[in-house]
Amino acid sequence: MQPEPPPRADRSGRTPLYLSSLALLMALVAAIVSVVALARTGTDPGAVAASSPTATGSPTGGPTTAPPTDQPTVEPTTDPTTEPPAEPTDGPDPRGVYTTAYEKQTLRLQPSGSRYIDLDVPSANAASATGEFSYSGYIPGAKLVFDDASLAEITNPAPTAGDCVLAVQRAPIDPEVAPSKGQTLCVLTSAERAVDQGIKQKVVLLRIDAVGADGTLNVSATAWNVPK
Repeated sequence: MQPEPPPRADRSGRTPLYLSSLALLMALVAAIVSVVALARTGTDPGAVAASSPTATGSPTGGPTTAPPTDQPTVEPTTDPTTEPPAEPTDGPDPRGVYTTAYEKQTLRLQPSGSRYIDLDVPSANAASATGEFSYSGYIPGAKLVFDDASLAEITNPAPTAGDCVLAVQRAPIDPEVAPSKGQTLCVLTSAERAVDQGIKQKVVLLRIDAVGADGTLNVSATAWNVPK
């Protein structure tokens, strides 16, 4: 009886290992081909990975920045405390329209114990109730004493009514004046007294033209009606 031949080895077990090796080889070849192709086109493989959709940041790889926001415009402000200078408000407005009441009327004032002068008319022999000032005394103690009237001395040789009003408001003087030749006074009569007498308030330009040795005064007067 002859012995049985040994069984043949089964080669079917080598097939999976062969196929796996072949797939790995093909994958390696494909990777090499891809690298060579990228190298020929000048593309960095790392840059390809950075541009992947899974990468964070902007599509270019840089950090994402927020768009600039509009800032509110600050307008320059002016100092509310700065104000233009105002004209004096005590009394008539120097910029008003003044009409002439009389012009260059001459008065001759004799020295006496008490003599009253009414500038509304004008009159050198008025009652005390209507007179704006009195002339009393003798040289060298003669004096003009103004009662219930405002006055100022002015150097302007040809002042207007507005100039006189402004001078009375800004540089008033005492009611007692020692008269001298060439002296010019601006006199603002009483508004209350004018209302009581039913006349218009006046601003008067009074010039001392001459002073006699015996104390006689030559005075010229021009008056304007104060506008309401």
